[in-house]
Amino acid sequence: MTTSVFPTQSDVLPEPPQPSRSDWRFEKELREWERREVDWQRRTPRKGEISLKEGVALKWEADDPRGLLESAVDRLERFFSSTGLLVGGGYPVTFRLAPLQGPESWRVVVGREGAEVDGEDLEGLRRAVYWIEDQLAGADGPFLKLGACERKPIIRTRLSRCYFGPIQRPPLNRDELADEVDYYPDAYLDRLAADGINGLWLTIRFADVCDTALFPNKGEARRRRLEKLRRTVEKCARYGIRIFPFCIEPRGFGKADHNTPPEGIAENHPELLGGALTIDGIDQHYFCTGSPKAQSYLEEASRSLFEAVPELGGLIMINLGERPTHCYSSLSTFFSNRCPRCAGREPGEVFKEMLEALERGMSAVNPRAELISWLYVPSLEAPGTGMAEEAVRTALEALATKIPAGVTLQLNFESSGKAERYRRYFTVHDYSLAYIGPSSLFEKVADIRMRQGARMGAKLQVGCSHEVATVPFVPVPGHLYRKYAAMQQLSVHGVMQCWYFGNYPSLMTRAAGELSFAQFPESEEAFLTSLARGFWGAGMAATVREAWGHFQAAYAMFPRHLSFSHFGPVHDAIVWPLHLYPVDRMIAPSWKLGYPPSGDRYGELIGQYHTVEEMLEMTGFMCKEWRKGVGKLAPLRGRVPAGSERWREIGVCEALGLQLASAHAFLRFYVLRDRLPEANRAEQKRLLEMMREIVEEEKVRCGELITLCRGDSRLGFHSEAEGYRYHVEKLEWRIGRLEALLRDDFPRVDREVERGAALFPELTGLRPEGRRVEASRVSGREMEEAGRIAFHEPAGVSKMATEGLFWQVAWDDSHLLVRVVVPCLETPAGRVEKVSVSVEPRRLWPGVHYTALRPGRRYSERVGERVESGWTLEAGETQDRWSLLFAIAWEDLGPRNVDPCRLRINVQCFWASGASASWVERKAGVPRTCLGSYHPDNYGWLMLVS
Repeated sequence: MTTSVFPTQSDVLPEPPQPSRSDWRFEKELREWERREVDWQRRTPRKGEISLKEGVALKWEADDPRGLLESAVDRLERFFSSTGLLVGGGYPVTFRLAPLQGPESWRVVVGREGAEVDGEDLEGLRRAVYWIEDQLAGADGPFLKLGACERKPIIRTRLSRCYFGPIQRPPLNRDELADEVDYYPDAYLDRLAADGINGLWLTIRFADVCDTALFPNKGEARRRRLEKLRRTVEKCARYGIRIFPFCIEPRGFGKADHNTPPEGIAENHPELLGGALTIDGIDQHYFCTGSPKAQSYLEEASRSLFEAVPELGGLIMINLGERPTHCYSSLSTFFSNRCPRCAGREPGEVFKEMLEALERGMSAVNPRAELISWLYVPSLEAPGTGMAEEAVRTALEALATKIPAGVTLQLNFESSGKAERYRRYFTVHDYSLAYIGPSSLFEKVADIRMRQGARMGAKLQVGCSHEVATVPFVPVPGHLYRKYAAMQQLSVHGVMQCWYFGNYPSLMTRAAGELSFAQFPESEEAFLTSLARGFWGAGMAATVREAWGHFQAAYAMFPRHLSFSHFGPVHDAIVWPLHLYPVDRMIAPSWKLGYPPSGDRYGELIGQYHTVEEMLEMTGFMCKEWRKGVGKLAPLRGRVPAGSERWREIGVCEALGLQLASAHAFLRFYVLRDRLPEANRAEQKRLLEMMREIVEEEKVRCGELITLCRGDSRLGFHSEAEGYRYHVEKLEWRIGRLEALLRDDFPRVDREVERGAALFPELTGLRPEGRRVEASRVSGREMEEAGRIAFHEPAGVSKMATEGLFWQVAWDDSHLLVRVVVPCLETPAGRVEKVSVSVEPRRLWPGVHYTALRPGRRYSERVGERVESGWTLEAGETQDRWSLLFAIAWEDLGPRNVDPCRLRINVQCFWASGASASWVERKAGVPRTCLGSYHPDNYGWLMLVS
C-alpha cells in the first residue's frame, strides 16, 4: 500500500465499519410490490377515448397450463385496485393467442365495445398486459385511446442481474447457489419483468456444477447448488424471465487460480496444457482446447449442466480478455502464441471448435438455449506485443467471421470509441452512459454478423456505469434512446444491460425495455414525453422532461478517460479526507472495499489526457447544469407522497448533484494547494481562504447527503463492492476529519506563511528525498558527455550480466532524452528483452511509461492506455551491446501538465527470465486497474540544469 512520504495532518482515524446486511433496507423494499402512482385529474373522456371508470372484465381465452401469465394478471389487477378501478365487470378485455410477428409479438385493438389482446405466445401477451398498464399510468384519467397498437421485439434477449446478488469474488467470495437466501423475491421479479427484462445472469464455475469424466463431481455440494438453481429457474419462469449462468471457462491451470482443477492434470493429461504465462510472478498455463479430449470435456460439461437444469435460458461466457482460459483467450496470444498445438492455428479456428463443442452439449438438451460468447475488449491493445491498434482491430474482425452463426457474439458497445473534446480525441474504455456510441469496432463487427445472418449481442450499462455506480440509476434516458436506435439499425439480437451494477429497476431499465421493441419511438422527444408521463403522470411530465434535458447535458460532459471513472471521484469523493499537507496517498478503486481512504494523488484522476483547467471546466459545467435539473424537480416533491418512488427519484438526483459538486471541490482543493508553494505571501493567504471555503462547503454537502441517505438506503451502495462506498456514519466521520483539518492544519500553515517558510519543500523538489540525477541541456541528440548512471544491482542476475549496463539523460527545448546501453550477453537469465523509461511529469501524478522491445518494437502507456505518438526510439545493436535512445517530447508527457521542477524518473531493464534491474530499486505497490502497482518510492528526482 502506498505510504506517506511527507508530513501529514493529524492521523486520519479509521473509517467506521460497513453497515450490516440487516441495514440493507433496499433488499426489504424489493420484496414489496410496486405501487404505480397515477395523476388522474380529468374525469370525462375525450373524443377517441374509452373510459374504464365502470371497471374492466378480463377474459382469458389463451391456454396457459403452467400458469405462467398469472404474475402479469395479478400485477394488472393490483394496478386497477390501487387506482380505484373495479375488476370483474365493465369494459371487456379479451386475451388470446394468435399468429403475429414471431415470439413475444403482440397486438392490442381498443374498440368501443371492448379490447382484443392477441399474442404470438404467452410472453407476447405478457408484454401487452404491461403496455395496457403503462398507457393508463401515463394518461391524465382512466382512459384508453381507441385504435390498434402492434409491436415485436428487435432485441430479443434482454439480460439483467440481481442488484444485491453475490459476485463470487474476493473479498467475500459469496456464491448465491451455496446459501439459502432468496435473491429473487416475487415483487422484485415482477418489477424486472415489467421493465422488459427476460433474462437474468448469475455466476457459476464448471468445477462447482458440472460433472464430467475428466473432472468428476458427484458431491453433495453440487447437488445442493443445482437444486437451488432449479428452484430459481422455475420461480423466474413465472415472470417470463430465463436464467443464464455466466462463467469464464475453461479455467487455466496454475496455483494463482483458486479454481484450479485437481492435482495430476499436467502429468496425466499433458495435452490439456496450452502455452505458459506468468501472472503476479506465478507460472500458469492456458487450457488447450485443441485435442479430442478437451473437446469432449467442453461438450460434456455444458451437457451435464443442462441435463441437471434443462430450462436454463442459455450460457454466457467471457471467451476473450479476462482470465486465462483457452489458448487464444488473451489478445496478446493472437500475435505470440506458445501452445504446441495452437500456435500454428488461426484464433478463429480455436474459437469455432470450442464454441461448437459447448453448443453441442447445450443444444442436445435444450435446442432453444442461447450460447453467448462475450469478447471483453475494453481497448485495442495486445499487452507485451507492441502491436498497433489497426492490427488488433483486423484480428478481431477476422475472428467475428468464425464465430458460429447460432452463437451470439457479444461485444462492448462503447469500448474503443473515439470522443472529441477540446479539439482532441479520447478513447472510451469499458462502459459509458455519457458517450453514446457505438464504437467503430462494434459497428464493423455487427455489420459483419448482420451480413452473415449471425447473432450479435451488445454489452452496455443501462442504469449506471463505472462513471458513477453509487446511485441506483443516472436519469439520462435520452442517451439510451440514441444507443438503442443504433442497436436496432444494426440488428442487435441481445443486450446484456449490466455488470454487477447498473441493474436497479428504474426509469432507465423501463426505458431500455421500451426501446427494445418495434415500432421504435418516432423521436427522442416523443419517447421522453411518454416515459415521463408513465412515471410522473401527465401533469408533471413536461417539468420532468425539462429536468432530464439538463441532466443529459451535464452528463454528456463527463470526462472520458478510464481513471476518472474507475477511481471516482463522482462515486464517493464526498467521504474522502482532504489533506492540506501532502501525503502522497493513492486513490482507491471505486468498485472494491478494503482500501484505505483515497488520498491526495489527484493527478491519478486526470492522467495525461486533460489539463487541470479543462478538468475544472468540465466538472464545473456538470455541477452547474445538474443544479438546473434538480431545480426543476425540487418543487415537485410536495406533489408526490413522501417516501414514494417519485419522491425518492428526486432524492437520487439531489444526491448525484452533491456527488458531482464534491468531485469538483476535490479537484479545486488540490489545484489550489499546488499553487501555494510558488505564490507570494498575499496570494498564499487568498488561496488558503478559498480552500477553507471549500472545506466548509463540503461539510454542508455531507450533512445534506446524510439526510438523503436516511430516506433511501440505495444511496452509496455499490453492487460490485458488495457494500457501501458512503453511508451515514462515514459521512459523519468525514465531517469530523474536515473539522480537524480546519482546527489543526490550516492554523499551522497560516503560521508558516506568516514567517515566510517554504511550503511543502519535499513536494516541490526544494528539499528532494531519495535518489536524484541531473540532466544537462544539449544541442541535438549528442549525449556522449552525459554522465553514465548505474543500475541498482538486481536479484536473480549475475554481476557479470550487468557489466556495461548504464543509462544517460539530457534534455533540450522539445525533448527529454534518455539513452540506455545494454550488454548483449547470453546468461542463465537470457538476454535483456525489454527496456522501460518511466517519467512522473509532476508530483502526485501517474507516470508515463515508454518501452522498447526486441527487435525494434516500442510502445508507451499512459494510465493504462497504450499510445504510439509523441516519442521516437533510435535502436542499434552490435555483437556487444544494444543501444537505445528514447526521445520523449515534452508535450507527450501530458497536455501542459509537465512541471520541470517536479519531474521524477526511473529506468528498468528486463531479462528473458523475468529478472529486472532498475535505477531506483522498485517496491511492490498495490495493483490497480490502469494505474499499475505504483509505489511513491519507485522514482528518483530528475533535475534539469542548463
